Amino acid sequence: MPSCSIVRFVAVLSMLLISSVLYAQNTVIGVIDGVYRVSEIYPRYRVSGWACAYGLPDSIAVHVWAGGHFVTGATANLASDGAVANACGSTGTAYRFSIALDDFLPQNFGQPIYVYGLSPNGGSNNPLYNAGAFTFPDGITVNVCGDPMRIRTGPTMGGGISSIFWRGKEFVNSDDHGRNFQMAAQFNGVYECYNPTEGGSLSDGGPANMSTTEVFKYSIPDPNEFFTGSYPAFWLRPGEGDFPPVNGNCGQSGRAALNTTWRSNYLFYKTVTVGYSGLENVIKVDTSVYIPEAVSSASIESFVGYMNRADFPEVLTFDVTNGTAHTVDDPGAYPYGQTFINRPLILASENGDYALGIYNQQLNEAHNPFNPNAGFLVGHYRWNQFPDYGVNDWSAVFDFGPTNYPYNYFFTDYLIIGTKQHVIDTMNTLHSYLP
Repeated sequence: MPSCSIVRFVAVLSMLLISSVLYAQNTVIGVIDGVYRVSEIYPRYRVSGWACAYGLPDSIAVHVWAGGHFVTGATANLASDGAVANACGSTGTAYRFSIALDDFLPQNFGQPIYVYGLSPNGGSNNPLYNAGAFTFPDGITVNVCGDPMRIRTGPTMGGGISSIFWRGKEFVNSDDHGRNFQMAAQFNGVYECYNPTEGGSLSDGGPANMSTTEVFKYSIPDPNEFFTGSYPAFWLRPGEGDFPPVNGNCGQSGRAALNTTWRSNYLFYKTVTVGYSGLENVIKVDTSVYIPEAVSSASIESFVGYMNRADFPEVLTFDVTNGTAHTVDDPGAYPYGQTFINRPLILASENGDYALGIYNQQLNEAHNPFNPNAGFLVGHYRWNQFPDYGVNDWSAVFDFGPTNYPYNYFFTDYLIIGTKQHVIDTMNTLHSYLP
């Protein structure tokens, strides 16, 4: 979101440009000044500006659109000053509007905002200046270690995190709907053949395509926090499965997806908060999964992330017992010789200037011992490297047996961002808080 100073400059410049033009009588004109967080209580976000029919002193109606659909309407009848009256070629004093956006975020976050002035006498309903220049809020920007970090939930990714951008580096790969940073779950032991996925479905295609996931709740209660609620898409659609052309990973060749709908009736909730207990480079991610039906087993990724392999080629595990990190090609890094481990993970750039780690107290060795005959007690961290796709990934996975419905599972993961050494140091501190 542009800074207030930039927005005000653009608004003043726009008014000067408009006031220097001669308009036909009753022509609808006006300016979108910007989108502002105006309050810490509901409603928090507003789009503001002014509109008029040139030469008329009366207020006119305005409509807000997001891309190609109508969102809401209002009357531009708030007090305005002489500069606006001059631009309107009139003596009117009530041409401004300030329209709350919070109720419309679930359907429109990240979409460009268009405001149209409605002609009072059947003329053209013109878009206001700056139409499309601003968007419905879709994330937060918080200073981390002296530099702004922008977290976005792009409008096509079903509420999943499509971008974390800090110090000129993108941390998220969101090349399709199965990537980004998100929640996912697999049930009944059939893997992708019954796989609600926050970001969307395989058939949703590239990142520009809208997600099958339905986001029904989206809010930004604090400048460092946002909340999403969604009905996640099934990764495979009915009729697809472990056979061409999809060749989904369903645990058995020829197995078809068990779901009969594109979208599930599971509920995924997520709260993302930047900063935890004085640690500004920690991103706390609280998630919950509502299971509406009886299942024979559940494997829930409380959070999973994909990162560009070229930017983050180094995968490390963190030993909570001595506070050190080892690359995964070091025999001391993961004693069980596999990508399923009970040690926190760190992905880092080659030079160590950028890194991201994940920490979940429940998955650490003290709470989640490994039994060679039975596996891990509650779940595992997991890492994978996909050279063919140019990504490395990490996740926190919880495994459950038969679950009677309805049932909610709750999880808390901590992402740590910074240089590699800073991430290691912060992970040590976080472990002292959450051993």
